[in-house]
Amino acid sequence: HLLCSLNNLKVLQVRKCNSVQAVLDHTTDLVSIPLRKLILDQLPNLKHVWNGGSQGSLNLPHLEEVLVDGCENIESLFPASMANDELRILEVENCVSLVEIVAKDEVATEEVNTERIIFQSLTLLRLWNLPKLRCIYPGMLILKWPKLQKLDVLHCEVLRFFATEFQNSPDSHLEDRNSFPTDQQE
Repeated sequence: HLLCSLNNLKVLQVRKCNSVQAVLDHTTDLVSIPLRKLILDQLPNLKHVWNGGSQGSLNLPHLEEVLVDGCENIESLFPASMANDELRILEVENCVSLVEIVAKDEVATEEVNTERIIFQSLTLLRLWNLPKLRCIYPGMLILKWPKLQKLDVLHCEVLRFFATEFQNSPDSHLEDRNSFPTDQQE
């Protein structure tokens, strides 16, 4: 299987390819890849970034940066098992069908889903032109990003941030506070 031979891959770029429907497809044994950066650009038929990795069979423990632009058919980026603690930069733009960043884990209990801390090393989150994006992670009520320095959200009209610890950080900088709805009182 191709994934087993990618044990030195650090950067993966997939650009301008109409036929790609899944980038990483894996369904059997546990595979760990040292990937640090993933760039997905202009992939109009992409449906899954991680296909078959929902039970943790694919491990990307060093993934630090994910840049996604123009992937029109993708509905979620990560399965719950892939919500990486090392991710520092997440930029998602022009993905008109994207509904959630992390797909809900179907086998986990509701309690686990609402209390899970995802992306605890995230320093930059950019979400632009994602008209169907409803949430970062379904069922999660509190988003804890202790290292977040920049949050840039534009044209994500249905995105709801319920509560965050971002506003309490002295080093944080929020771009255009009025560009997305929030349930939090100022």
